[in-house]
Amino acid sequence: MTVTIKTGAEIEGMRVAGRLGSEVLDYITPFVKPGVTTGELDQLCHDYMVNVQGTIPAPLNYAPSGHHPYPSPSVPRSTTRSATACRATRC
Repeated sequence: MTVTIKTGAEIEGMRVAGRLGSEVLDYITPFVKPGVTTGELDQLCHDYMVNVQGTIPAPLNYAPSGHHPYPSPSVPRSTTRSATACRATRC
């Protein structure tokens, strides 16, 4: 296994991503209670990431080279989730 030494900019980007993820967890925690669906929690996280943080939820439109973006047009929106992780658009 190869060890990759990160640059200062790469390390800073990782710090920003960790901070943004932590902010989402801090935001959503009070909403996690019996009776609140995971779909509702996902929508709250999505709205917070997009409208407050100015970020794009990582799995949305993710497309490695040679692949179709996630979610695929064949996957219903109700089965896709935003709250897995986030990627800063301002980094």
